[in-house]
Amino acid sequence: METLPLAIERQIDDVCLRFEAAWQTGQEPRIDDFLDGIPEVHRPPLLQELHRLDAEYRQRQASLPCFPGYEMLEELGRGAMGVVFKARQLKANRPVAVKMILAGALASAEEVARFQREARAAAALDHPNIVPIYEVGEHEGRPFFTMKLIAGESLEAQVKRGPMASRAAAEILVQMARAIQHAHNANVIHRDLKPANVLLQENVARKDAIEDAKEDNKESLRPSFGPLRLGAQGLSLLPQITDFGLAKKLDEVGQTRTEAVMGTPGYMAPEQIGQAKEATPAVDVYGLGAVLYALLTGRPPHQAETLWDTLNQALNERPAPPRLLNPKIDRDLETICLKCLEKDPASRYQTAAALAHDLDYYLAGQPIAARPPSWVEHVMLQLKRDAFDDPAGYRAFALTCLFILVPMHTLIFILVSWHLWPNLVRALVVLNSLGIWAVYIGFYKRYGHSWSAVSRRQTLIWIGLTLGYLVTWIAAGSPGDASLFPVYSAWATLYGLTYFFMGTTTLGLALVIGMLWFLLALVIAWTPAWAPLEYAALYAINIGLLIVALRRRIQSLS
Repeated sequence: METLPLAIERQIDDVCLRFEAAWQTGQEPRIDDFLDGIPEVHRPPLLQELHRLDAEYRQRQASLPCFPGYEMLEELGRGAMGVVFKARQLKANRPVAVKMILAGALASAEEVARFQREARAAAALDHPNIVPIYEVGEHEGRPFFTMKLIAGESLEAQVKRGPMASRAAAEILVQMARAIQHAHNANVIHRDLKPANVLLQENVARKDAIEDAKEDNKESLRPSFGPLRLGAQGLSLLPQITDFGLAKKLDEVGQTRTEAVMGTPGYMAPEQIGQAKEATPAVDVYGLGAVLYALLTGRPPHQAETLWDTLNQALNERPAPPRLLNPKIDRDLETICLKCLEKDPASRYQTAAALAHDLDYYLAGQPIAARPPSWVEHVMLQLKRDAFDDPAGYRAFALTCLFILVPMHTLIFILVSWHLWPNLVRALVVLNSLGIWAVYIGFYKRYGHSWSAVSRRQTLIWIGLTLGYLVTWIAAGSPGDASLFPVYSAWATLYGLTYFFMGTTTLGLALVIGMLWFLLALVIAWTPAWAPLEYAALYAINIGLLIVALRRRIQSLS
């Protein structure tokens, strides 16, 4: 193919852009009107591209729905339930966004109810940071509503470009917090706050202020503001909250099945997982904190390889401190963010307005009301950790080990104390490890195909323990007589280390159990003659504590 001169290529590109712009503004351009200025010899590639664009836009136009009073222009996007189109409202002669239910006439009664709930919830709100609803209606059995067309991108696009500066993130979030408080005052909970549901609109007031400043040759473009109020003209982008598809009216009952998971996993409050009916305004405070976390770090508070692992993190794991991911974040803003993300709703800001006030204090350079947790609170939070995702299966495993290990160590004590069959004692020591391995293999065959990251981590912990158990015994000379008893001190130390690691990753109670094993290691060093019985006794206590914790976990998940 002959290469076109660079000037002609640029001219063709310019013609194609003008042709597309004509379609996008609702016109139906004629190809012949765009050929002027292009030499006859260079027109074939231009005609080929124009015909391709013409066919593409006509196909789009043919697939667009028809609504009385609206000229449908193009599809803007679609989600799990709805599709949004760009349109022109003919009577008002203004661009709008039209949202309709995706399934159309095939939509279930539940989908229609949810769509209508979104329309009612959003239409009841009037706030500069909430996308306004213009009309709610139904055409040919298909519900729809129209809203203001926001020309800017979503906040998610900003997040994908990387972390935002602390002050810029706070300025966006303080507006969102006030908008959400307005919704709460109208008894509406959003329940799905995330960057994708926030659109960014250019602040026309700031743009005008900049132009005026240029004309007046002013030195400062930033308006002054009081100690607790930031001037709106100081913001270049205005966040617009949208998508109230999961919104809940506080004065309505029976909207949501109790077992339903409502929201986006990485941004969901723990109480939304399986308990959507109990959602309160606190879930939106959590959502605001999750959005702030994403703005500051470039990622949601919780993310994992699978949906279940992400939900498990949201239920049981504290998010990584934002400054660990982005050291440039201001400490006060990190404290505000983490207070929003507390697992216990009572520990969060009690209202979105309280969050907005603290953000105002931060922006004004004044002390904030929130404070980081004390070391005592950190310890208590660590002890409350419980990330077991299969507590019933792990309880069965613990009971199986209990019935194997306690009798086995009791028998070792009897045989060694009576100087009987050292080789049998050695065999029991080996069987102690092999027995645990056999139980693990059995559980892996039964549950391994669905094990999560937590389960895999637990498996590696116990494999390391059993290997250390055998290596310690072999290094001591594989004793089968009374010289075996001092080895129990090393075994107790290994158990202490194992449970300490488990306490930092899975179960907070394991920290206490680990301390008990460390204490036993010292006791055995002082009273080695009773080592196997002391070991077996603490093992029984150990399993008892685990079973109590696992039973509570089972009850919390049921």
